[in-house]
Amino acid sequence: MKAYVAVVMGVAVLGLCQCDGKKNPGITMYEETKTYPALDAAMAYDVHLEVTPQAVKALQAAGETIAVNSAYYGLPTLASMPRVNSRHQVELGSETVSGTATATHVTMTGALDRSQLKDIVDGTPYMFVSANGVTKVGLSSDTISCTYYRGSIAQAQVAGAAVLHCDVAKGPD
Repeated sequence: MKAYVAVVMGVAVLGLCQCDGKKNPGITMYEETKTYPALDAAMAYDVHLEVTPQAVKALQAAGETIAVNSAYYGLPTLASMPRVNSRHQVELGSETVSGTATATHVTMTGALDRSQLKDIVDGTPYMFVSANGVTKVGLSSDTISCTYYRGSIAQAQVAGAAVLHCDVAKGPD
């Protein structure tokens, strides 16, 4: 009788777990996909800069410009897990675009390694966008401090979605 109860309980537990020896259907973050959403051919998007007048004056006084930096990444599929970075992301590339101290927007090209879109979940590339002051010789400066934008390229292509706010950097307290 004990053996019969153990077998029935085992079958019931397997039925509740729906264990069929295949991938766990509850894990969607890393599931393989076979179709990818259509992306704009250029993948370009605008980053809007809202720079305070004080920050503009500080940049101009120092003879500096603004650099907008985008790092592109995607969430890994099961096959690409061995190649993830320390943040568990597949790195797709990066780009930097310079603007004047009075620039109100810059256009990013979405320059990423498209051959790796098959290695990310749903083929959806994401980006982390930041900005900083740049000296005459191309070095990053701490003249201004800017917010950042994180989202998908598709989200950033919506007019006005990617906005960075910049102000004079606060010194150490």
